[in-house]
Amino acid sequence: MVKLQLLLIVGAKLEHIITRLAQEAAASLSNETEQVPEIKPSKEYFWFHKPGLVLHLIHFILFQNSFEIGFFFWVLVLPFTFPTVSF
Repeated sequence: MVKLQLLLIVGAKLEHIITRLAQEAAASLSNETEQVPEIKPSKEYFWFHKPGLVLHLIHFILFQNSFEIGFFFWVLVLPFTFPTVSF
């Protein structure tokens, strides 16, 4: 359950970052109609000004998901591999 909450929190944070970047691009587009807006990602959008923290959380979520999928298939195949083992 913690993994789901962490996934929702990180996803909401990434959506917030993308929205703020889009707002900055729209604001610079309204000021200068001739040029393409220059978007500069900044550390100020991330928690504690550390984008690495969000990256580590994404890696943790991906590891947990892959481990659960691997465990699921291992449990699915195990009874057919060793017929004497019963759960």
